[in-house]
This record gives sequence, C-alpha cells and structure tokens, in this order.
Amino acid sequence: MTINAQVHTISCYSAHADQNGLVKFITGMRKKPSHIKIVYGDNNAKTTMVNKYKEVLGNEVKIEISK
Repeated sequence: MTINAQVHTISCYSAHADQNGLVKFITGMRKKPSHIKIVYGDNNAKTTMVNKYKEVLGNEVKIEISK
C-alpha cells in the first residue's frame, strides 16, 4: 500500500506576551508569516493588534480576526 503524505510544520505563538513583544517576535522572523490570525482578546485589543501589525508589516501579510 502506498501512502501519499506530507509533513508541514505550523508555528504559532501565544498572545500572552505584550504588544511590543509580539511585534518584535514577528518582525524578527527571517521568513515572515503569510497569514496572522488573532483569535483571543476583546474586540478592542484584537483591532489594536491588527492595526499595529499593519503599521509594521504593511500589506505583505494577511491579518484577520477570528470571532
């Protein structure tokens, strides 16, 4: 029996760091993520993070808020 499979590594990080720590983490990555999904926090905090990421990353990364 032939098994066709691939292994993918998905890296993620906790939102328990402060805003500056999260921005430093993302901007310090050698290969920037193509997609950031913000899944935890109140709407104000999540919107603030989206705006901060867009400020430092521009439009090169898709950023979305999970409901």
